[in-house]
Amino acid sequence: VLPLLTVIISTLWTMGFMALLGVPLNTLTSSLPILLTAVGTAYTIHILFYFLHRVARTADREEALVQAVSQVGSAVAMAGLTTVGGFAALVVSDVVPIRHLGLFAAFGTWVALITSVSLIPAILKLSMNWVRLPTAPSDEPSGGRRLDRFLRWYVRNMIRYRRFAYAVCLLLTIGFVAGGLLIYPESDYITHFKKSSYIRQSDQMINRHFNGSSILNIIVDGGNPDAMKDPELLNRIESLQRYAEGLPHVGGTTSLTDYLKRMNQALHEDDPSFYRIPSTRELVAQCLLLYSMSGDESDLEDVINDDYSLACITVFLKSGSTRNARKMIQSIEAYNDENTRLPIHMTAAMVIGKVVADLTIQGQIESMIT
Repeated sequence: VLPLLTVIISTLWTMGFMALLGVPLNTLTSSLPILLTAVGTAYTIHILFYFLHRVARTADREEALVQAVSQVGSAVAMAGLTTVGGFAALVVSDVVPIRHLGLFAAFGTWVALITSVSLIPAILKLSMNWVRLPTAPSDEPSGGRRLDRFLRWYVRNMIRYRRFAYAVCLLLTIGFVAGGLLIYPESDYITHFKKSSYIRQSDQMINRHFNGSSILNIIVDGGNPDAMKDPELLNRIESLQRYAEGLPHVGGTTSLTDYLKRMNQALHEDDPSFYRIPSTRELVAQCLLLYSMSGDESDLEDVINDDYSLACITVFLKSGSTRNARKMIQSIEAYNDENTRLPIHMTAAMVIGKVVADLTIQGQIESMIT
């Protein structure tokens, strides 16, 4: 009952604190009651166990309670504070749900800790006169005696060779800090699947035989309607597109310029010399008008918006690694700042998530390749 009481109090305070601040529940924070159940019960269990352990060896229940709080309370406090610090570290995250989870999990753990070292001993003190407690130590199994001897040997040697222990801890700390500096954020959702899974194999086949299963969208903002009919702006877009096409892990690119160059060539009897962006604004407008009259206008939805003020360069990637995508974004931004100087922003997505509606796509891809 007492460990459960700790969980109830910490959960009520935590959820009430969220309501007080007007923070709504989300996928992560909805798990707080379960999380506090796992974390919050431990502190009360430690104090309660040591209290019962001492009561079984002495007739003075109050002294047993004092020893339980004084000897185990400091260890419980250190364990609780490290847990609070671990959860509080999530507060620096840029992801709001993770930040809320860290904040309120740390608060709930703190409440559970305070309850365990204050309210629970008070309840034990008030109830010890009318609650039946064991008055004799139970027979410990031989395994318990062996563990007890081992722990005594361990503590004795740790105290005797404490300088050596400090040196080992210092070396481990230096090693952990050095290793922590090598950690970098990375996410590639396709690696969450087994290599033998259909979706993983389908992703590999798409990357091997097609442009790639992931995309990076470069959005160019022209600033006003019909801005994308300007040949000078279109040439700058093509320059940025060609640069992105030559970067590592890029399988290909597409944009409005590809459509315009192909239409310009078709209007000049497929002369290869006219595979270029029309030279005047009027010619660009005529190409787009003819396409809207003879083709499907929805074909251009992925490369231009309705008023021709925004254009999209789609870069197909053969890797879903966010680390590679970050390097690519930095390279594109640096090239744009030095050369094309276009107002751009970029977003990344995975095509495989849209394409793989069922796990039989691998067979469909094999048929297409054949």
